Amino acid sequence: MISIHIVHVQFSGLAPHHKPETIIETAKNDKTPTKNNTVYRYTHLVPHGGLAGVGNLWSKYNQMQSTRNQKTEPYQSEEFGVYPEHVPVEKAIYDLLRPSQHLQKYITDSINTAVQNHTQQNNSDHQPRLLAIHPRIEQDMLGHKCNKHMEPNITRLLDHIQTFPPFLDGNNTNSYRFDSVFMAVSKEGVEKESNKGGHIGDIINHNRLALRNYRKNGLFDKGIPLFESKTESAAKIKLPMISNEKNASSIVNFVSVADLGVIELVGSIIDFFTAVSAHMFVGVKGSSFSTDVATVRYYQHKEDGGVKNYVVGPNGIERRNGPPAPHSC
Repeated sequence: MISIHIVHVQFSGLAPHHKPETIIETAKNDKTPTKNNTVYRYTHLVPHGGLAGVGNLWSKYNQMQSTRNQKTEPYQSEEFGVYPEHVPVEKAIYDLLRPSQHLQKYITDSINTAVQNHTQQNNSDHQPRLLAIHPRIEQDMLGHKCNKHMEPNITRLLDHIQTFPPFLDGNNTNSYRFDSVFMAVSKEGVEKESNKGGHIGDIINHNRLALRNYRKNGLFDKGIPLFESKTESAAKIKLPMISNEKNASSIVNFVSVADLGVIELVGSIIDFFTAVSAHMFVGVKGSSFSTDVATVRYYQHKEDGGVKNYVVGPNGIERRNGPPAPHSC
């Protein structure tokens, strides 16, 4: 999972071990000039963020969100409302957030291949359309407190999508406003062996078998293709090694994601920006991944015809207006 957080930088120099909020006051005269060079008075870095006792990044971040906690108007239900936009520094980061050029090319090629294959097979004459879903049905979430906001059964979740009127192509219940479905899901997180029994065990087994069927036969009894960001594909991606000699950056070599040991990280980044690029996105409440995808989509797409962000849960689907609520689960 990739989460977007804002780092509040107070001081870029060196400082002694003390509370971060005192750094600015104690570091005003942070250099002591000598005959030959400059000596720093403070010699130990202080972390700004993390768990209790090592900074206040989260408290600063939560302060930023405090202005957004109150809904400005109701929307469709008590659960969802229209929330104020983020503070300017957050909006700027969300608006500018992009994958690297090499990852973007991989994402674009994957989307085009998946969607165009379907449109060509069905002789469609419109621009290919992609629906992205983040169902959060991995086994680790099934017993999590935030799961109360989610639909854990993948079949019921897809049933909500299949019958949601805005996704149907007009009055034709046999046609949809998308040509392919991307699912941001961890195959390992769903498929791995589990010794859980009872209701959760039943859901784990059902989701495992259902996803295998959807991958093979498509969705909604219409053969709409489902594709995912496979770790074996991400492992083959090669990233450039950059040299900065003589103030000039140049590519000196390419190294595979597998050799760098960042397969899972790159897979998460690909999932994230594929969902950002989709024509429509269905996420879940209680997931920082879904919240961040919807937020980036809102700030990057709100000026080009509107943002189609939706939230699916046990009771169905609702459209999100404005930026998502602060993630507090």
